[in-house]
Amino acid sequence: MYLACLPVAAVNGKSDVDLVFGDYQELLQHKAAMQDKDPNALAEYRDLIMRADRTLEQKIVSVVQKRTTPPSGDKHDYQSQAPYWWPDPEKPNGLPYIWRDGRVNPEARGDFMDEEAKDRFFSTVNRLGMAAFYTEDPRYAQRVVTWLEAWFIDPQTCMNPNLQYAQFVPGRNQGRCIGIIEWSGVGNLITPIQLLHAGGFIPEPTYLGIRKWFEDYLQWLLTSENGRQEGTRLNNHGTWYDVQVAGILLFLDKKDEARKLLEAVKTKRIACQIEPDGRQPRELARTKSLSYSKMNLSAFIKLADLGKKVGVDLWGYETEDGRSIRKAQAFLEPYLSKKKKWPYRQLGLNEGTEEPDVTNDDPSQRIWAIERPRILRKATAYLQAEPRTVTAERCERSQGTPHDFYSEGDYWWPDPKNPDGPFIRRDGETYPGLFVAHRQAMVRLSDIIGTLVSAYRLTNDSRYVTQAVTHLKAWFVDPETRMNPSLLYGQAIMGRSTGRSIGIIDTLHLSEVARGVKILSLSPVFTPEDQAAVKLWFRDYLTWINTHPYGLKEKVHPNNHGVCWSMQAAAFADLVGDEEILAWVRHQFKTVYLAEMMDANGGFPAELGRTKPYGYSLFVIDAMAGVAQIVSTPQDDLWSYALPDGRGMRLGMDFIVPYIRDKSTWPYGHDVLYWDEWPVRQPCLVFAGVAFDRKDYLDLWEPLEADPETFEVLRNLPLRHPLLWIEPK
Repeated sequence: MYLACLPVAAVNGKSDVDLVFGDYQELLQHKAAMQDKDPNALAEYRDLIMRADRTLEQKIVSVVQKRTTPPSGDKHDYQSQAPYWWPDPEKPNGLPYIWRDGRVNPEARGDFMDEEAKDRFFSTVNRLGMAAFYTEDPRYAQRVVTWLEAWFIDPQTCMNPNLQYAQFVPGRNQGRCIGIIEWSGVGNLITPIQLLHAGGFIPEPTYLGIRKWFEDYLQWLLTSENGRQEGTRLNNHGTWYDVQVAGILLFLDKKDEARKLLEAVKTKRIACQIEPDGRQPRELARTKSLSYSKMNLSAFIKLADLGKKVGVDLWGYETEDGRSIRKAQAFLEPYLSKKKKWPYRQLGLNEGTEEPDVTNDDPSQRIWAIERPRILRKATAYLQAEPRTVTAERCERSQGTPHDFYSEGDYWWPDPKNPDGPFIRRDGETYPGLFVAHRQAMVRLSDIIGTLVSAYRLTNDSRYVTQAVTHLKAWFVDPETRMNPSLLYGQAIMGRSTGRSIGIIDTLHLSEVARGVKILSLSPVFTPEDQAAVKLWFRDYLTWINTHPYGLKEKVHPNNHGVCWSMQAAAFADLVGDEEILAWVRHQFKTVYLAEMMDANGGFPAELGRTKPYGYSLFVIDAMAGVAQIVSTPQDDLWSYALPDGRGMRLGMDFIVPYIRDKSTWPYGHDVLYWDEWPVRQPCLVFAGVAFDRKDYLDLWEPLEADPETFEVLRNLPLRHPLLWIEPK
């Protein structure tokens, strides 16, 4: 445990130091207790000095000593390997690696990579720095300076200020945004740096060089693709990203920027990651759910402490429906104090026999076996989830009522030449200031209903039905919280439009909700009255998207938007029994999506011409697969249908599968954003795997990420629950 976690304190008689992480006056009190020979403080002091003395002569190791070289060819670049990825035993060379959540691959440790060297750097600087503070012995301080210069200043040994190659996965990528969390303990450097600089131990040129390194690293965190992606993550990664950025901003005296970031924690983190009862659902879904819940809470506590520095009260903040850091803390307390037994999965604590039997050759049974542990873990967490509809948050820019869904065009940005004027388009680049609360709420609803209904199919447990109906009634029936069955204000553009036809794509995430309603209708728990009320909403919304000018325009949009209109319309029509819509979609699939939109190779030129051709190609083939899955009949099977020249779903899969298997062979442009986040468990693989009896498609699908956390990926992955669509044999 690093001593930066201690109450913090006096350097050469200085009365105060504005520490980022900790309280200087508390450190002074702790130092005084040591000098007064307080038994507890004295024991801690002796242990610190013993460890510091052992560390004094320790060889300095920086990033340049690792035995491998990053893809850049520059050993000054930090590199680490993702810990939970292992060689694929089915492949001769083990590539690409496959994911085993919570199980650390020993390859990711040792001197081949930089993570252990980084850990030694952090602990050494912290230990020696605190020893220098408490003893005022210059030996400790001088050694700290030597370490800091080796990592941040010396051109022979310093680290480049980025984490571009952190947590790479062999055979899949060169580095990932989630590797940024490896520097989340940066406070263990900042505290001794501040203390020793205040005490005059760090020469001014060295101190300025350190600050310059952190300025460059901060710039990389805020502007690089990996940095921006990590900032959008909705679990502990996003929370710890905020800790890093806010801490560095305060270290660099950028208090206004830090205050703005910390103020956003209220809606961006607390409201999205903590339930009203204090649970953290995204952490509970992990195989080490207790560990990750504690880890995320620790980040929230650090953010709350940082907030105090700039007048942002995160400790006292609570959303209208009761979400708060204190609630998260209270939820975990009885489990951490061993008053209660932890009821969720925690490897090494209560894992039992969690691995599914996937040896069955029948593809549908294999899918059900693979999905079972994931679904039941998530469903347990969702049994306590409170509904959150469009009425929970309202954007001041919306022209609609509190019951109207509102979103903003992703790729529209302020005009630097006219900051107060209409936004301008930057295709493929998502503007970070968008209002996304309604989208997030709808994606959350889709995941809750998809998970609970899947769990009901697996267990026949009526608890899942009861909870699902609670959410359905809140969204579609309750006059206080329901969403209006229209989409007049989707994908608005500042200064240009209050809503657009292409906003209809946002309700694509209701496709699995509609499917869930159809399955739940078989349960006596879902009363006929409630069924009728929910189905009426979907009938009204289907009528709106098929009659309003926005809907009619989107219906014939000549790219993924048109396909997505058909997919959601088909799901709604299948629920309410509108055969006319289903027949229209089948005809459109053959005469437009295949005949006009698919090329001779099985690709979609309209998507390949975008700034994110890989992501859009995955998106459109997934939507095509969704349409085929929903509207196919024994007499009119879109999976087997092909034009005379061979264009059909088989050709579409032949085109995309090689690039899912090995993205490095992609011959088109790289996506301007989120290149490394794809692929995930693409639904086209599981649907086509069953339709075409392709075991290799399921082999490819299984190890991919089932629950992506980057919102950009989630919003382009509307079908995430195969048990809603695949019947067991």
